[in-house]
Amino acid sequence: MLAKKWIGSLFATLCLGITSVALAQQQQQNGGPNGNQIPQVTSQQRSQLQLKAAMSATDDEWVALQPQIEKVRMLIRQRDRFINSQLSKPPKQQTGQGNPSPATLVDIKPDKKDAPAGTLNAVVLDAYLRLAALASRTDVSGNEMRASLAIYRAARERSDQELLQAQTELRQLVTTQQEVVLVLSGILD
Repeated sequence: MLAKKWIGSLFATLCLGITSVALAQQQQQNGGPNGNQIPQVTSQQRSQLQLKAAMSATDDEWVALQPQIEKVRMLIRQRDRFINSQLSKPPKQQTGQGNPSPATLVDIKPDKKDAPAGTLNAVVLDAYLRLAALASRTDVSGNEMRASLAIYRAARERSDQELLQAQTELRQLVTTQQEVVLVLSGILD
């Protein structure tokens, strides 16, 4: 675990250094730090520049890679913001016997921005909310609970498949060295 953190820190430092050089070169081309035209770089642009530099991608390669990388990042971001974060929350309160009640095992207040409408993760969110609502009720039949659970699992599987497909498509576009950078960046696994 310590080695993984060390490698991650080394990778981040390397990316920051490469990006600093790239930004300095860009500033010199645009008038320098004391010049007339200092470009405003957003954090997203800075992240893209860091990744492009770490991957040693040419401008032509980046035109093909960047949209696919952003698609994978978006899918990962949606999953992390809703799916993974909701499942890792600890129970809020306990019943008198020391066991969590079904209602406290789920947090049914996720924000809809976590899964934009029309995405597979929106379907997962809806299935999750239905399952959470059923889990907090005592008058639900076993069949209804099993049906809701099956819908949720199917939606999660479709979401997993969409992410896997996007990662496979990206993996087909990159060199081995670029794939290593994407794995270390958490974009590919």
